Amino acid sequence: MTPGAASQLAVTTLVTGAISGAAFTPQPAIAVLAAAGNTLTSDNSTIVTMAISAGATVIGIDTVTALGCVATFVNVGLSGLPPTYTLTFTAGALTAATQVITSTTSGLLSELTNVAFRTTIQFSESAPYLRTAPPRLVYHLSPAS
Repeated sequence: MTPGAASQLAVTTLVTGAISGAAFTPQPAIAVLAAAGNTLTSDNSTIVTMAISAGATVIGIDTVTALGCVATFVNVGLSGLPPTYTLTFTAGALTAATQVITSTTSGLLSELTNVAFRTTIQFSESAPYLRTAPPRLVYHLSPAS
């Protein structure tokens, strides 16, 4: 089979660990493919750029050059609160590749699980009435797993 001309990108190493503020584990690798879907072997010049959907920003270097038709990112990650994000990999006129990931926050506390209001009631010996303090926001956090 003749390799053909480069026409599309494909994610060959998926990001499985996405912690806000840290590099992805593993780092994404993107193959340059021909129209038939076969990986090319001689492209050492295609420049691949990674972008993240709204709500997050890329940390690290978001552009790499393919070597042997594979663009492997190094120390790239995201910064943002933990919803789901779409990584989009582009290279000029080639058809883009995408991956959907879910991010968590960094550190020992990983997830905001519940928000509640609490009222503090205070008794006073000098006054026979109750005094209430204004409500305060209480965050219930679960430990990182």
